[in-house]
Amino acid sequence: MPEGTPLANLWLPQARMMRLQLPRFADSIGMIEEPIDQRRNVH
Repeated sequence: MPEGTPLANLWLPQARMMRLQLPRFADSIGMIEEPIDQRRNVH
């Protein structure tokens, strides 16, 4: 994700997964399309 990407871009796809058809959320400027990197598990 580019630096300065609004956190609201993360919440918008989550709202859509709950079937809320929001065109935007708070200060979102789009949806995060790239998968969130599930890095190694830290024990």
